[in-house]
Amino acid sequence: MAFGFGFNKQKVLSAAEKFVQQGKLQNAIAEYEKVLQHDAKDLTVNNTIGDLYARLGDSAKAIECFKTVGDAYAAQGFTVKGIAMYKKITKLQPSMDASLKLAELYTQQGLFNDARAQYLQVAEDFMKRGDLEQAVAFSRRSSKWTRKMCPCGSNSPKFTSAWERRKKTFHLAQQLGCNKIALGHHKDDIIETLLLNIFYGGTVSTMLPLQTLFKGKITLIRPLALVEEKKKRASLLMDEAAAVERMATALPQAVIPGVAPLRERGEFSGA
Repeated sequence: MAFGFGFNKQKVLSAAEKFVQQGKLQNAIAEYEKVLQHDAKDLTVNNTIGDLYARLGDSAKAIECFKTVGDAYAAQGFTVKGIAMYKKITKLQPSMDASLKLAELYTQQGLFNDARAQYLQVAEDFMKRGDLEQAVAFSRRSSKWTRKMCPCGSNSPKFTSAWERRKKTFHLAQQLGCNKIALGHHKDDIIETLLLNIFYGGTVSTMLPLQTLFKGKITLIRPLALVEEKKKRASLLMDEAAAVERMATALPQAVIPGVAPLRERGEFSGA
């Protein structure tokens, strides 16, 4: 790139680096911007300015720089560099647009695991906003990569139906005027979800015992979050036995085959 008469790029870069070493970040940015005035396509300098703005706490300007650089790299076919820029953006300020761009770039690079994680994040964001249609749409898109990542694991119909069930549950709660939904997930479910998200989603996250959605309109609760599956099963079996005993007491023996022989052997009191 040709520079104007009297402009010494190396001298300006050297001055900027000295300001950085001295901790005078704003002065350094001013020097680097001189370079961009003569060569707006210098992506390395633009990235450096973004890093300096991030250090100063000016996330908006930093993101503007990173987005410019990331889009330019993506357009030039440097997908990995584009991903690096957008990861910087999501670290500074997570957003739906950044997640969608990352998903697109991960897909181009063949990183289906990471693409799925981004689509799931977008689906979750839509769900929090109350846009269940879009939440289901992006969950379907993410499920497309599940088969590529883990052919033996979840498949598209099951994954999508889970979102469909949740959508219908929310609609039913709204119709009934309920603001709390109790789910039956137990401790083992929560641990399993954590491991699946780590190994297949690339994120450290799991189901929460208490989760507020739609700006506080609906609260999800998981009362069994600290109960192990085996204890839950044992409790259910006890409840079933108690229910059968109550039925046997209230109804004629002929209605429930097999109760009379149990009573005779002393295995069922019916009291």
